[in-house]
Amino acid sequence: MPDAWEARQGLDPRNPQDRNGVSADGYTNLEHYLSERAGDGGDGGRDLRRDVGEEEAAAFEPPAGRVSRGAG
Repeated sequence: MPDAWEARQGLDPRNPQDRNGVSADGYTNLEHYLSERAGDGGDGGRDLRRDVGEEEAAAFEPPAGRVSRGAG
């Protein structure tokens, strides 16, 4: 999870274990982050570039033309 996202959620970006914290709805912080990224969250699927910046977002995306589609 990007540090900027963790900070907005009140989590500690230096603590890798806080991804396992369970909220009142029974989902972990990591599940909330992944749901948000998939567009299933209440924010309408936020743009990672807007959240963490263009350069950091590039680390989460495959290079253009190099997307694996699995075994054919």
